[in-house]
Amino acid sequence: MATLHVPDATQATAIIAAGGALQLVAADDDKVTVAFGASQTLAGAPDDRDLADTFVIDYGEAPVAKVVGDARGLFGERPTTTELTEFVYRHIKDKAYLGTFDLASKVAARRAGDCTEHAVLLTALARANGYPARVAIGVVLIETEDDIAAFGHAWSEIYDGSGWHLADATRPQHEEQVVGVRYLPFISLDDEGPGFALDLARLSQIQPARLSRITNASPDRHTR
Repeated sequence: MATLHVPDATQATAIIAAGGALQLVAADDDKVTVAFGASQTLAGAPDDRDLADTFVIDYGEAPVAKVVGDARGLFGERPTTTELTEFVYRHIKDKAYLGTFDLASKVAARRAGDCTEHAVLLTALARANGYPARVAIGVVLIETEDDIAAFGHAWSEIYDGSGWHLADATRPQHEEQVVGVRYLPFISLDDEGPGFALDLARLSQIQPARLSRITNASPDRHTR
């Protein structure tokens, strides 16, 4: 369970309810308390948009097509989602905070970026290999032996035929001292056209300034 201190609790409540990953416990003017559900992915069945070559997830562009070919050269004609996640982690050499939301083709060529760039490129590679995929945006809780910290974050959700599965190419669970990771998805990037920044503006209504009363953060503890 966690309390999110947000700009607008009414809007945050509506977005959380639509996402389907968190259970609403209480809401006030500037905070929302949620309980962690069993799932760490957003609700909703995959549709044609989750396989589309779009303005943001532009896997038909040459830089992404080359990266798709490189991945297949390593793993075969249809890499697994685990292999694609590992591939993107290694392909993005410069783990820098850019403060932008780059297109997949730009990420493939520059090989630099933070969580949003990892999520965009992984989503592009998944779709290019026939997996429905989407970019999820929310908060990640990083648990160590001594503390729990919360960070704004982006990652991928990939559908494998049985359901949506979380895929994070930044691999926070492999960092030193990390014993558990819990994802709180708020929205997916629904508008992947040239106006995608307006879609991201929805997040300003729910992105918490801070979290408090965090309990039972990780569904289980990561074992290396």
